[in-house]
Amino acid sequence: MVWDAGEELACWLCSDEAEDALGAPLSTFRAALELGAGVGLVSVALALQGIERVIATDGDAGLCELAASNAVRNGVASRMCAMQLAWGDDDPTEVVQALGGSSPLIVAADCLYDWSPRSSDA
Repeated sequence: MVWDAGEELACWLCSDEAEDALGAPLSTFRAALELGAGVGLVSVALALQGIERVIATDGDAGLCELAASNAVRNGVASRMCAMQLAWGDDDPTEVVQALGGSSPLIVAADCLYDWSPRSSDA
């Protein structure tokens, strides 16, 4: 399932408004990191906009598999990968290394559902 906020963010990222707000075309960003990517809609949109390296992360391994599959279906698998990243992971080294030392554009939509102190702290 794709949540409404993810659809809205993907549409916005493909608009002129995003370029105006970011001060540059998305294609000038070397890397992007999506938190709570789900099936990867926003990450696919970022890759289609020309970002070299897009890392779609989610805490659910099954969703990461779907995101990777959607990257293949949309022809952006060479630019996008999906990785499991749970909130509060003590060692996100693998994700950081996948970004290749770049300062990424970081995006997230509908990524916090549990409003307990434990969840929001993570």
